[in-house]
Amino acid sequence: MLEEFCRHKFPTELLGSRGNEAGNFMRMPETQPPDFIANNAGLWMDRMILDYYGYKNTPLRQCYEMCYPNTNPGNLSPQTQAKYLVRHMMHSLAWRIPIIRVGIITDVGNSYYFSNWGASGLCYGLPDIRPKPAYVAVATMTRVLDGATFKRAIPTNSSVVYGLEFVKKDGRYVNCLWTIRGTRDIEIVFKNNPRAILIDMMGNEVNLKSEGKSVFLNISSEPVFITVDRAAERINAGKSYMENKPTSFFLISRLDNLDEWVVEKERNRELEIYNFNCPRRKGNFEFKIVDNFEGETNVLQIKPKLPVEGSEYLPMYEVLSHKTGVEISGVPTKIGLMVNGNGGWGRVIFELEDASGQRWISIGAEQKGEPTRWMADWFKPDEFAQLKTSNLCDWNTDDAWQRSYINFEGWRYLEFPLPGNYPGEGYHWPYSSQWRCTGDGVVKYPLKFKKLIITIPEKVLYLTEYKPVQRQEIYIKDLLVTYEPPEIAFKAE
Repeated sequence: MLEEFCRHKFPTELLGSRGNEAGNFMRMPETQPPDFIANNAGLWMDRMILDYYGYKNTPLRQCYEMCYPNTNPGNLSPQTQAKYLVRHMMHSLAWRIPIIRVGIITDVGNSYYFSNWGASGLCYGLPDIRPKPAYVAVATMTRVLDGATFKRAIPTNSSVVYGLEFVKKDGRYVNCLWTIRGTRDIEIVFKNNPRAILIDMMGNEVNLKSEGKSVFLNISSEPVFITVDRAAERINAGKSYMENKPTSFFLISRLDNLDEWVVEKERNRELEIYNFNCPRRKGNFEFKIVDNFEGETNVLQIKPKLPVEGSEYLPMYEVLSHKTGVEISGVPTKIGLMVNGNGGWGRVIFELEDASGQRWISIGAEQKGEPTRWMADWFKPDEFAQLKTSNLCDWNTDDAWQRSYINFEGWRYLEFPLPGNYPGEGYHWPYSSQWRCTGDGVVKYPLKFKKLIITIPEKVLYLTEYKPVQRQEIYIKDLLVTYEPPEIAFKAE
């Protein structure tokens, strides 16, 4: 709607500001465009639209409320909600949003609690109103940044390490630091010996010892604040610490050769348009086995070759199809592989087939209802006339938690929950909704692995800047499944 107003040259003087209300929900604050439901990505997309149509002086604002990280069943843990809220506010401050309304005071006390909005409170709901970790985290952030002004993003050598610099009225500095996945050693470099204090989200304070002009510490996805008497020159991101490969598993493929795989040459319309909040375009990737990379041997290097047809804002995809398929024993609950990430927000998508021939692909459950007008923009008239269903992904089912995304650097075991059903009445497992299926939605075993799909964007949105990553290629190995019981495998994150 914003774009249509701009396209039709709505008077600039009457467009006072663009108010953004991105649902965001369980998404990471750093979620990338073109997912317009994400907070930071939505702000960036609004800015792009305004600038393109000549509304460069129209400011961005946020509505009430700005986003909704929820702690109801199946959503986020209270700890994750807390760190997401602080990171959301850091992104908003980087856009210099003057009024930021982070959510509601308490969760709602009726059935609305189970929606994607009702459990976004800083406190739990009636009759048990008590603070969540988010309450303390927001209070700590408010206290530490009281009277401070956002100055800049501190330079780092990483697209997944964040450092925001604020200046207080007394001339002291406050730096907010975090990384997206795992933990990371960092070095903060100053011109002279600093006097610094670390404050975590719960308000605990620790004096930091400097080593010459540098302060060394380990950061995580939980933001921390560093109050210091001088400005930092840069942040050097060091070693990352990630999830290791499980010790008990069924190995589908070592991915140490390409003999059993075929790279599909034709375009895949499902991958291109099924996910309406993130269309894709066909890529041109080079697949090559390398002997050794960062401590792992015989790994598959995947490197995009540019340019390729289509918008640079859409991620590129390639499909690796297994020549025979691999039958998987037992009843697995998760599928995963080792990935050496480049911090570029690529993604891994899996396709399987069950014993009944039903196809499963991890791009989200399908909407019910008739085809939408949006689909007509992509299909020829005769093709559109043949559609019988909406043929589109439903809301918040396309891995809104970003479990399958390569939003990290270094080696990490990346895993994704599989579809399945509980015994008895056959009710589906929690994350079956993240899979599109072609049948009745009941998994019949054994499963057979069919395809591995890789997506890689050209650029990454880092705070307000859209830029290439330092390394385009990724590395993968050891595709496997694991068998934890559902009650353990599917805990909230």
